[in-house]
Amino acid sequence: MAQACAPIDAAGVETLFQGWAEAVASGDAEAVAALYADDALLLPTLAADLRHDHRSIAAYFAGFLQRHPSAEVIERQVLTGCNEVVDAGLYRFTFHDQRGEQNGDVLARYTMIYRHGPEAWRLVHHHSSLLPA
Repeated sequence: MAQACAPIDAAGVETLFQGWAEAVASGDAEAVAALYADDALLLPTLAADLRHDHRSIAAYFAGFLQRHPSAEVIERQVLTGCNEVVDAGLYRFTFHDQRGEQNGDVLARYTMIYRHGPEAWRLVHHHSSLLPA
């Protein structure tokens, strides 16, 4: 039997992103990786290699989170479909030192594709690349 379409709107997409941003800010790589589907693809901001599974996605975030990032959307476009939503635009990562002092930031283009499965919305594709100068 086909799964009914799960409703989502721009506010729901913002909630999904905020959940991801909170996991990033938590410093817990496993919590971030848990937001991705088992077969997700991550094209990370600060690494060249593709991440195809939970282990490699968690490993990327383990290193990335050592910079104590926070994330915020600067501009986005949302495209919705049946049990799938695309959130794409520009976001900023702000990095912090051990004391919580800001020590740099990067602007990046992003695309996050979420799919609704039996349990919840999960990321199936995440592409993030530095904004060219």
